[in-house]
Amino acid sequence: MNDVVKKRFLVIDDDSDVLAYLSTWLADHDFIVDIAHDGIEATAKLKEHRPDLITLDIIMPNETGIKFYREIKKDPQYASVPVIIITGIMTEFEDFISHRRTVPPPDGYISKPFKEEELSNTIKEVLEMKKSKNGKLKLITGSTSAKC
Repeated sequence: MNDVVKKRFLVIDDDSDVLAYLSTWLADHDFIVDIAHDGIEATAKLKEHRPDLITLDIIMPNETGIKFYREIKKDPQYASVPVIIITGIMTEFEDFISHRRTVPPPDGYISKPFKEEELSNTIKEVLEMKKSKNGKLKLITGSTSAKC
């Protein structure tokens, strides 16, 4: 019997192609996947099942990724859940979040379009970082790491 507990991911993106790709890829790599099309749906999914990791788009209808991110990082119940931002507006978002003082930076960034290897490396590094709980968060962009 396999005693390994599968990791649960919450994938949040308004692009159905991105949702389909990420959820299929993650399921193929033996993760449990919940999906949401915006921040409102994501909040409901988050309350149903606490994920081990969240992938989050920034520009979405109804509730943006920025608002969702701020809300979960201020909530003690969900603040420790790692978040990887996957967005097509990388430069603008990195500039925005680096000037925020009320929330910590995300655990990783991936720029759209992304390669499978970049996705795999970033997820692996973020999960290892969470597992080690070394107290120092790293800013992870693809397979390159830098301390924050």
